[in-house]
Amino acid sequence: MLVFASVGCPSCEALLPSLQVFRQEHRTILVTGGLESAAIDLSSRASPIPVVWNPRLVDDYGVSMPPFAVRIDIEGRVTGRGIVTNLRQLENLEREASVTSRLEANRGEERAIDPESVAP
Repeated sequence: MLVFASVGCPSCEALLPSLQVFRQEHRTILVTGGLESAAIDLSSRASPIPVVWNPRLVDDYGVSMPPFAVRIDIEGRVTGRGIVTNLRQLENLEREASVTSRLEANRGEERAIDPESVAP
């Protein structure tokens, strides 16, 4: 899960404890696009969550307002996205995205079945 945050954003600061808990079960990276020096400060307060300073990622994922999370599956596809301000919202985003990924995988398996191979 990529979680976009901004230094000085009260909601982002309030989300840090929830991210600490969420990170125990889910791979989480905190992304910031502000000043690089601010990212270093954020990194010290968010530890052990890895912090990436990359303004381009903010644009690439169309993040307009932090805190914003983007869930990416193992194949690099975006499977969920939304504003998150607490642990429950993070967990809901993860759960909904996991269900969507499984449904899409099942549909792909259904399409991959050769009708001739199941004919009597």
